[in-house]
Amino acid sequence: MLRNLCLLRFLFILVLWACITAFQVENLELNLGEEQGISQSSSISNEVLQKIMQGVAAGNKDNIYFYGLLKLYGIAVSKDVPGAAQQFLRASSLGHKEGTTAYGVMMLTGALGKIDYTEALKYFREGVVRDDMVRFLSLFYSLLTHSFCI
Repeated sequence: MLRNLCLLRFLFILVLWACITAFQVENLELNLGEEQGISQSSSISNEVLQKIMQGVAAGNKDNIYFYGLLKLYGIAVSKDVPGAAQQFLRASSLGHKEGTTAYGVMMLTGALGKIDYTEALKYFREGVVRDDMVRFLSLFYSLLTHSFCI
């Protein structure tokens, strides 16, 4: 009886966590950049934008990721979701953890017009290899709700 109660409590917690995670993942694209203090209502000066662009031109993965956020939200540049995804992918290829997450989230949420669970899972797995908890949770969510893409 006690064993069944423990199992039932574990399953309840797992389902509750999955529901919370599902809500967060659907809205996660709106929260990308929080770790950098960026949101859709942020603004930056032209001087800061120029420094970011210099870093992008030099191949700095942090600046490339940040530029992707600017494009995603339309901060100081025209809003360009496909362009943002391209910058996230570029930052990810240079080893940027958040860039990897951002690209995976865009694939998971269909921000580019098509949901691609397989591609999202690929980037979440890469994030786990890079030892990032956000990507570990994203991978867990993907496996829990979209096990067909394993």
